[in-house]
Amino acid sequence: MIEYIKAIIISLISGVTFALPVSSAAHFSFTNSVVKFSEDTKSLGLYYSVMAVAFSAVIMILLRKIYSLCVQSVFDKSKKLENYRRVMKKLLISLVPSIVLFVPVSKERLLCDLFDNFLASSNLLMVAIACVIGALVTVVSVWYTKQSYSVTKRSADTKTVIRSSLYQIVSYVIPGFSHVTSAGTNMLICDVESKVIVREIYLYIAPQMLLVNIIKIIRYVLSDMIINPVMLIICFAVAALMSAFVVTAMSKINIRRLLPFFAGYSAFTGVIFAIMSFVLK
Repeated sequence: MIEYIKAIIISLISGVTFALPVSSAAHFSFTNSVVKFSEDTKSLGLYYSVMAVAFSAVIMILLRKIYSLCVQSVFDKSKKLENYRRVMKKLLISLVPSIVLFVPVSKERLLCDLFDNFLASSNLLMVAIACVIGALVTVVSVWYTKQSYSVTKRSADTKTVIRSSLYQIVSYVIPGFSHVTSAGTNMLICDVESKVIVREIYLYIAPQMLLVNIIKIIRYVLSDMIINPVMLIICFAVAALMSAFVVTAMSKINIRRLLPFFAGYSAFTGVIFAIMSFVLK
């Protein structure tokens, strides 16, 4: 019974942090080091991927009208769907950088497999350093964009989407770098209007995150690891519920005003994680 309680706790925290400009993986790693949810790196990777799929699925459901019109625009060449054809093109382009994650780094390991090792509590110091670096990058980005007087854009252009997708690669490999923060700061720098940045972030990171983590889950399932389907269902359901709540709230917020706060929070948690990395040894 206690294992299911641990699953609920780690899913609650992950479901919330996936949608915020903080590192969900860092919180996952820290929570695991405290509650001892699992000591197996593959199991940690599997549960994290399941929760990432839950988060991505929630976004795609909430933005289903946009995704549906994008798919429809592929078959319907009418002028009224021209804008959605452009969005569809950018969605497909955003998936391309994720191919790098499945490049072999050894005979038995792919680049994305490094993530599972970083999730382990023994690597909490690396996670802490990444949190602090991410916070510093966020502060500099917000300061830089305040000095800019460029005309803002109502949506991310192709170059912005490509940059955001490339930045995601680091977040897929090292816990501590946030998917939402990296995409958000990039869009601020690229002069995307702050009021629509949250929607643009979710719109483009969800398909990529869904694809990457489904592939990872398939690899886990095909391996020789023992899987508890009930635990997976609990993690998926709790993470999806919390993600739906936070994504809905975030969609109504001007992210520029929140980024400095979350940068401070990330720096603070980074320090805490660093301290705990020595305490938990």
